[in-house]
Amino acid sequence: MKIKVEIKSVYNGFKNPLRAIAVIIISDCFIIKSVRLVEGRKGLFVSMPAKRNADDEFIEQCHPITAECKRQIDEAVIEAYHDFLSAQ
Repeated sequence: MKIKVEIKSVYNGFKNPLRAIAVIIISDCFIIKSVRLVEGRKGLFVSMPAKRNADDEFIEQCHPITAECKRQIDEAVIEAYHDFLSAQ
């Protein structure tokens, strides 16, 4: 599986844990927009696109099925974020 990540926006506010918005392109045939990179208590984590349901809970619209796929996506997004920051 080939994963390409494009960082679209970067946020470095101290009060806001959101660090970046990204687009993920998988194997040049599937795109996931509005992927968020968030600073949590244990470090950076990737949050997939979600919307609120009738119970006011956020439900992910798409997500990796296997732990290995999640690991690959997380690593690709975090690496793209660090590359983006170092290029500035």
